[in-house]
Amino acid sequence: MHVNIYIDGRITLCCRSGALRADEGEGRHRDISIYTDTFASIWNSEAYRSTRRSLFERKQVSQCANCYEQERLTGSSLRVMANNKLLHALTGKRSLDEAMNDVLERSHANQFYEPQPLSYHLWVGSNCNMRCRMCSAEFSTSIQGDAIHSRWRPATAWRPSHNRFGNMQWGASDALFNEEIFPKGAKVWDVMFSGGEPLINKSVINLFRRLASEPRSDNVDLTITTNGSVNPDSFTATLERFRKVKALVSADGCGVLNEFIRFNSRWRHVSENIARFSRMKNGTTCVCPTVSAYNVFGLEELVAFCHERKVGCLLENVLCDPPFLSIAALPPSIVDHAIEHWKAVKGLNSSEFVLGQIDGLLRRISDDGRRHSRELFDSFVAFNKDINARHGTTVREANPRLYDLLKRCEYGFAEE
Repeated sequence: MHVNIYIDGRITLCCRSGALRADEGEGRHRDISIYTDTFASIWNSEAYRSTRRSLFERKQVSQCANCYEQERLTGSSLRVMANNKLLHALTGKRSLDEAMNDVLERSHANQFYEPQPLSYHLWVGSNCNMRCRMCSAEFSTSIQGDAIHSRWRPATAWRPSHNRFGNMQWGASDALFNEEIFPKGAKVWDVMFSGGEPLINKSVINLFRRLASEPRSDNVDLTITTNGSVNPDSFTATLERFRKVKALVSADGCGVLNEFIRFNSRWRHVSENIARFSRMKNGTTCVCPTVSAYNVFGLEELVAFCHERKVGCLLENVLCDPPFLSIAALPPSIVDHAIEHWKAVKGLNSSEFVLGQIDGLLRRISDDGRRHSRELFDSFVAFNKDINARHGTTVREANPRLYDLLKRCEYGFAEE
């Protein structure tokens, strides 16, 4: 029911699973890719059909191992949440088991061939107007063009054997969207767009307009991840023809802190665009920072900004990669300060949702702090010097509290 087309064109069951592989005989396999395979051949490939067959037979799917483990530990996972959302919407059944049975029985009757996905996650290319410190050349053309940043954060080595779109990224192909992925009359329920920056992609805006013109557009939910740099006013009327639109805005602090971490960002524009998305009659807006060594002090201002504007703020995306920009890169004394800092922030909040977010963040700060090493700190310092020299920025100006703690920490700290 769901397909994930990754930024490099590879196909996965979801955003947390590995690439699906095609068996080419004699022990040879290759990653399935939209660059080399048509969408129709992918959707009913043996890799997809065998997955449906395993689910029908109540066998665990190796691609879902991360979610199975999460369910064992917490009782829930992205897999469970996504299935509940989609299956209940489609079947109206009271339980996930009933809904799943209906879907799998239909699939079994069709020999596990399905006409089309109902849910899509499309990573529509690496075109991006920012050079965020934790990002890489894989996700940003701006970083690809930066010799220093791309040396620290190169793209992955995987490449398709050929590109049926010529020199174009797959997410820039109107023909792919209109003729293969979303042919006219396609029964679409849920589409999520990620990048890069999806809203600077003309093909994505064209697709919004085309899907909005379909008779059942008011049954379609859209989710758009964006860095908040694009004013949505020119296509707001189009978005309001869908059932629901959720804007997930990537911002890592207020003011100069966000501009420091997300180079080329302008906080005034981001804050104005958050307000514009929030005013959409069918929209919800949520700010989704990446918690890192740079903003573990300072994010409380973003939480307050969102709370004042009745906008959601999720503190769940705690940076793991690159590890030298994660909380684990900070010396133990600073991690201890961070824990006390967020305990104090918690004491100033009464929202049950915010308190739950802070509790989760405190656990992650504590866990990540235990993974600290001097090597990570030294890489943090070296990266910071290189990127600051490139951007003309400093931690001292962007986050004075962090700078003061770094200067007084057990290792010492210099930006020059």
